Amino acid sequence: MNLPVSSNAFQANVKVPQGLYKLTVSNGTDSKALDYLGVGEVIVWSGHSFADGYGIGSDTSPLAFFTENFWKRNDPDQYKKPEEVSRYIDNIRQETARGLPARVATQIAEKLNVPVMFYHCAWGGTRMMDWADSASGVITGREYAGYKPGYDTAGYPYRILGETLKNFVQETGARGVLIVHGDNDRDKQFTESILVDGWKRLIEKIRQDANFQLPVSLARSCIDPDFQKL
Repeated sequence: MNLPVSSNAFQANVKVPQGLYKLTVSNGTDSKALDYLGVGEVIVWSGHSFADGYGIGSDTSPLAFFTENFWKRNDPDQYKKPEEVSRYIDNIRQETARGLPARVATQIAEKLNVPVMFYHCAWGGTRMMDWADSASGVITGREYAGYKPGYDTAGYPYRILGETLKNFVQETGARGVLIVHGDNDRDKQFTESILVDGWKRLIEKIRQDANFQLPVSLARSCIDPDFQKL
């Protein structure tokens, strides 16, 4: 495809089938290649340690891709720094991953036979209510795994999910948000009405930041047989 170039810029709209491609751009003398250009499914993945990938290793499909988890940089302003955003994008990886995200991504890729990318926004040790309250701007003072002073006022843990929705999802789109929570919400202070209200607030904020009615699904994991049903 030959395109006119104006002020070092060019643009083209190309419709291609679902699949994994290599894109090469050349000016006739020099060329640059993008090794992986996927047309397939994009999932925003969130939750506690099960979602964070703890567990045994799992061979992933060659069609499954994962971003690194942004929050582990421990820099609340990382989303504002072009070099951090570039590093995040450059580190989208195709490799053997661990635990639940690897298995879920592989199952989706193999069933649909399309590339699948997961935006990794999980945080081990968090409660669903930590995400719901931080999404609503509520400062609770509750601590969780990896917590540092100032995280609550900075909007964590929800912020890693919100910034992904407001920035990266606006470029790539997304099929939906998959969230795994339950085990860390066993505290008796979280009654059914509190959990349901928190879940509604979390969904509302997710869709607000995505700027469209993004489907949201909660996989409620809990190994406690006495934990109340919702």
